[in-house]
Amino acid sequence: MVKLARGSVEATGRLGSVVIVLLLIVAGVAVRAPFLSTTCGSDVVQFAGFADTFLHRGFSFYEYNYWEAPGNNWPYPWRYIYGPVLLFTLAPLRLLVSDPVKVVRDTGLNIYVSPSWCAAVKSVFTAFDILVGLLIFLIAWKAMRVGRVRSTLASLLYLLNPMTIYISAIYGMFDNIALSLLLLGAYLYMYKGRELTGLFITGLSLSVKQTILPPVLVFLVDAFRRHGASRGFLNSILAVAAGALVPFTPFIVASPPSLALLVQAFAETSRPGFTEPLVYSFNGVSSLITFIRRESNLWVIESWWIPFTVLTVLTLLTYYRRGGDLLAAAFTSYAVFTASYWRVNHQYLVPLVAAISLILVSGKWRVLKPVSLFIYIWIGLWPVAFPTSWWSHVHLENPDVNTWRLLDSLSLMIFDPAFYVAYSLALTLGLYIMVTASLVYWRVDEAGSRT
Repeated sequence: MVKLARGSVEATGRLGSVVIVLLLIVAGVAVRAPFLSTTCGSDVVQFAGFADTFLHRGFSFYEYNYWEAPGNNWPYPWRYIYGPVLLFTLAPLRLLVSDPVKVVRDTGLNIYVSPSWCAAVKSVFTAFDILVGLLIFLIAWKAMRVGRVRSTLASLLYLLNPMTIYISAIYGMFDNIALSLLLLGAYLYMYKGRELTGLFITGLSLSVKQTILPPVLVFLVDAFRRHGASRGFLNSILAVAAGALVPFTPFIVASPPSLALLVQAFAETSRPGFTEPLVYSFNGVSSLITFIRRESNLWVIESWWIPFTVLTVLTLLTYYRRGGDLLAAAFTSYAVFTASYWRVNHQYLVPLVAAISLILVSGKWRVLKPVSLFIYIWIGLWPVAFPTSWWSHVHLENPDVNTWRLLDSLSLMIFDPAFYVAYSLALTLGLYIMVTASLVYWRVDEAGSRT
């Protein structure tokens, strides 16, 4: 009877978990689906050009990674500065939806793309957004053990934040692909005992987006704490390196300079400068200097690497010396990046939303919760303040009027650059406070008490 009752409880628990997962999927899809074909950001338009070049040039792609390359028909002169995973994602979509990008020069430059292409690309991004939400639920429930209710809340905090909806379903960017790999790798590494597999997957996230590097460094520091200067640590390094480099293998075989060409493209596009338009600048220091617009002050932006290096090294050393919560250390390292990097784009904030969603439901990290809640709300404010309906018509020749009106009704329609300077200053200040609070948390944790 006891076994029967226990089995019944376990079956009920499994059924409840399945229901929760289905509800999370429905909730995530429901708030994104209406915008997949009715809005489109400029990066999704450019992705069509990248995919066309990859399909035409194959694994020699990086040799033709510039606007004027023979055969390229890119709508914008932006170079491809990412690893190969995005190309592998876009290529089959482009085979399915090969509608050309339409460039119209009448009263100005107008660039249009088909709704089918927008929907195809953003459907994939949305799927990964849902996956991130489910991984947050899994980590909160199985690893952090906060219970199903709070785990569900953590997932919903991510899935329903206006910024995550905006990035995956309205504008269209792929940071959630890298984030999903990082979370999966973290779960396997920290909680399932599959250390090398987890590190390989975290390395793979780097071949999607290099902005994930700071948390990956924290995982390597943790591996060094586990193994010391031994073969075990060497294997950890090799696992991360393999994950990061395996997707490049066919490119390097076909064109040996591929990796060097990518590094060159990244270096050329990452030179610090004024961050216009200010509405898309999320580093407060860079925004303020750009707003003042004096060449003599440009050195302030160019010096972004100083606080980044100091705080990153401090974070890594503090974790190495004191240990503590690996997730908190990884979150802190990413907060350092978003606080100090000179040109923070809105898509860089998506991993922060995921981190804060876990922080807010945790039974610990109490010192981080007030500032984390502020940052969560503040990040979600931007898509509401910004005239988001811009993406419902700027790249769609026949815009959906209902979507246009809906987004207008949900937006504060703020155009004043001064507002966005103040916004980014408050965000950057909040992130620096979060980093400081994290370092304080380590000291308190070492003393054996909770704040």
